[in-house]
Amino acid sequence: MPLFSTSVNFKSLPWGKIGSSIALIAGTTVGAGVLALPSVTFTAGVLPSTALLILVWGYTFFSGLLIAEVTVNHAQGDNEDQRVGLLGLTEQYLGKAWGQIATLAFLFLHYSLLVAYVSEGGTTLQLILTDFLQLTHLIPNGLEIVAFVCLLGGLVAMGPKHLVARINTILVGGVMLAFGGLLWAIATQLDLSQAAFINWKAASPAIPVMLVAMFYHNVIPVVTQRLSGEVWPIRMSLFFGSLIPLLMFLIWNGVVLCSVGLDGLSLGIDPLDILREQISSVSVNLWITLFSLLAVATSFIGVSYGLLNIFQDLLRQNDGNDEFNTLSINALVFVPPLGLCSLNPDLFITALSYAGTFSVATLYGLLPAVLAWRSRYSDDGVAQHEAWTLGGRWFLSGMIAIPCLFILLG
Repeated sequence: MPLFSTSVNFKSLPWGKIGSSIALIAGTTVGAGVLALPSVTFTAGVLPSTALLILVWGYTFFSGLLIAEVTVNHAQGDNEDQRVGLLGLTEQYLGKAWGQIATLAFLFLHYSLLVAYVSEGGTTLQLILTDFLQLTHLIPNGLEIVAFVCLLGGLVAMGPKHLVARINTILVGGVMLAFGGLLWAIATQLDLSQAAFINWKAASPAIPVMLVAMFYHNVIPVVTQRLSGEVWPIRMSLFFGSLIPLLMFLIWNGVVLCSVGLDGLSLGIDPLDILREQISSVSVNLWITLFSLLAVATSFIGVSYGLLNIFQDLLRQNDGNDEFNTLSINALVFVPPLGLCSLNPDLFITALSYAGTFSVATLYGLLPAVLAWRSRYSDDGVAQHEAWTLGGRWFLSGMIAIPCLFILLG
């Protein structure tokens, strides 16, 4: 099915909601990928990592479409609870045991990402307070992490969704501005001869971080609700919301590998720290700090919404109603990452690595394809819903086979 159709009246589409949905997806995606990607792609080189990034983006885009398809089809069906999330859908289509396994995996993945963002956000906020505001002796150690969580966590927990959406859209715009400023500041350091290095065999180990970099699927239920289950607005939001980060990743990956140099990078080291050390410039340091803080903030908002939806989904299944303690849910979301990062502030790269291969490939690759299969086809093989993607069973079989092969080979 093509992205656009002449049968769609584009003038009547809810462009404001589409724009905020694109911003939510783009903001959720940017943080992990931009901040960590070059540290795992430098062994392969610019060309192999570029090709692999595009392939991973294509896979995650189609898996996102499948999640949206299953979510919308369920909501439009004759169901007692039309707002059930991906965990509830897993239990409904695959059974309670698989639903419980998926729940544990979902929680592990989202907490890992949230720990990574809290860690990096606190570190960046500390740099602002000490290097730019010269408040080294006035700020107790660890307060920056508490301030980061209280500020953004409080916004997500207590702010109206439309207000949070607007603020997130502004933050995403700030990310784009800071990204452009950073590229301009380090443009003089480019050495295009570095792009000639090619090592295809070394490209595959970067796939786990690429999968995490392209991860935005936790906010798809929010997007489908915001756009009232309308197919074309949802499809456009997923496409452009993930395309913007892809373009940023491709540019950022190439610029860093051609400016820092292959010898300056090493596995597990934040490339932003290397840029700060190798390029001694106040403007570069300022753009890096601003870009890092805004990118992590937008991703923090998206992952927080995803984790809140998970707990709301779980409580809705157990209680059968919406009368749950909002304060308790917010505490479950924000207190554990805050506690872990207070004990060890340097968890960014470590937490991202734990969130990688198995969690993203299975939960947001294999699982959506299996659910789409069960949702589309009845026991006698008759299609029950219109597919959002081309290829039918062959396409779904490929979407299932890819993560299985990846896990076996990995």
